[in-house]
Amino acid sequence: MRKKYGNVVWITTAALLVALEIVLNRFGSINTMGLKIGLAFIPPTMAAIMFGPATGALVWALSDLLGAILFPSGPYHPGFTACAALMGLVSGLLLCREPVSIRRESERGRFIFDLSRKKVRIFPNVVAAVAVNCLILGLTVNTAWISMLYGKRTYLEWFLFRLGEYAVLVPVQIVVIPILIKLCDLLSRQFARRGAREPEKMTYDEALSYIHSVSWKGSRPGLERIRELCRLLGDPQRGMKFVHVAGTNGKGSVCAMTASVLRASGLKTGLFTSPYVSFFEERIQVDGEPIPKDRLAEVTAKVKRCADKMEDSPTEFELLTAIGFVYFRETGCDVVVLEVGLGGRLDSTNVIEDPVLSVITGIDLDHTEVLGSTLGEIAAEKGGIIKPGRPVVAAECPAEAEEVLRRIAEERGSEFIPVDYSRISGAVSSLDGSSFDLAPYGKMSVSLAGIYQIKNAAVVVTAAEAIRKEGFSVTDGNVAEGLASAKWPARFETLSRDPLVIYDGAHNPNGVAALCENVRTLCGGRVILVTGVMADKDYRPMAEELSPLTEKVFTVTPGNPRALDAEKLAGVYAAAGADAVPCAAVDEGIRLAAEEGRRTGLPVVISGTLYMYAEAAPAVRRICGMD
Repeated sequence: MRKKYGNVVWITTAALLVALEIVLNRFGSINTMGLKIGLAFIPPTMAAIMFGPATGALVWALSDLLGAILFPSGPYHPGFTACAALMGLVSGLLLCREPVSIRRESERGRFIFDLSRKKVRIFPNVVAAVAVNCLILGLTVNTAWISMLYGKRTYLEWFLFRLGEYAVLVPVQIVVIPILIKLCDLLSRQFARRGAREPEKMTYDEALSYIHSVSWKGSRPGLERIRELCRLLGDPQRGMKFVHVAGTNGKGSVCAMTASVLRASGLKTGLFTSPYVSFFEERIQVDGEPIPKDRLAEVTAKVKRCADKMEDSPTEFELLTAIGFVYFRETGCDVVVLEVGLGGRLDSTNVIEDPVLSVITGIDLDHTEVLGSTLGEIAAEKGGIIKPGRPVVAAECPAEAEEVLRRIAEERGSEFIPVDYSRISGAVSSLDGSSFDLAPYGKMSVSLAGIYQIKNAAVVVTAAEAIRKEGFSVTDGNVAEGLASAKWPARFETLSRDPLVIYDGAHNPNGVAALCENVRTLCGGRVILVTGVMADKDYRPMAEELSPLTEKVFTVTPGNPRALDAEKLAGVYAAAGADAVPCAAVDEGIRLAAEEGRRTGLPVVISGTLYMYAEAAPAVRRICGMD
């Protein structure tokens, strides 16, 4: 805990709290009829809240021991100091947001250390701390030392005599301690900003270079680094309203539509997504506008100053998450739609504590090397965003995964809201979007192409209904307007009409299944395919499912270090029965596919990864004569 603020601040603060406790105990307590009632519990409790169990025990024990030495008022027993240390320990465990605890992962059957920043509530945390400290340690145990030292009364007589004292102290502490928690939060933020000075200036290019400079760290699940970084920044995420979205597929579309609905409701809306499609700033938006380049540079400089102080430096995604929090805070967002990067439980976005709503868009096998090899294990990771007492909307998912999500929601006292797709009827889809009836709203439309977007829209409507119950003014008209005006690139997006060229970022089995459905329904069931994938994806089943729908396949190597070589991918498609041709570059593959599309009259579909869009979209415009 010392590292949180630095040794100097920790030593100074602990010493001041010890001194304050001694003064309050000696001069700020009321002594009447042999009973002592006061507020001397405040300083050591603050130490426990701010610095944790060890510091709480140290401050409480030192206060008792030094107070007895400096202001002796009668016989001394070491049991008093021992009880004081235990009080500090108990207060730290229950009232500090970051105690070390051990819990069992029921899904995997193993015990792990959990350093999660927990929500401290009046019940059970405050009530439990007061009950243990006052009724067990203060009244029951300390009365034993008093009866030993003073001996004029039996233990039971002393116990009943002191019961009046604690009849006053218990309600006083239950009222005062929540106030102390809020006060300590404010002090913690000030300590985190200690010595702050104007951050160094950065250009946009320097900001991007710095953010990407830690890409070698890759994805390192865990919340310790992002918590420390947020603390150093003054916890910008605290107090903001979030809609937190996780899932295997559909996260981006659901986030885009949800943000559009909230904007239509007149709310200043932040949107945090990943990865970017065309340019980096897309990942952080406010009211549909990406973060300006100069603001990205400015905020990155602030984050860099804090990140550079950390012994265990943050990953690229953790840096980006912190940059988003600072920008959303500074722009005064009413609500932020926050997309999970990977998984959920240990994703850096999960540093938020009290979202308005959690949304899980679906569960399928993906990132199995990190999230688990079964649907249940993956559901447990994504269900980690479910917060105690906060509702969760869940899209359709396999029974094994839904069972896990329901169990997590029940354990955390969260309302589980499944999406009811039976409300949908009369759906009509085209390359320009879809229209459908949704009870009880009537006719609705969504601007995003693809049959699966109708189901995504049902998720968004269900989420909007839950958000409305949380006190937000979201009307039926706002929902309809938001769905109709939502925009989200690279999701069965038409890039050219002559020839017809469509981009779809499907990159896992569930996404490919949806792509195949769209090809059969909207493209006549036969296409020219341009594809490139990341080497860490399960691309063989994808090839087997897509190959029967292809007239010809042009494989390419996306411009990403994780990309699979085009030659190897062509071999996989050839083995699946496709006529596959490897290409030296993305634009070559698109040029050959466009020529084949014009010759055969078949649509061209570009797919395999979102990372290729920034290169493919301008190539399509150039090759198809649209620039």
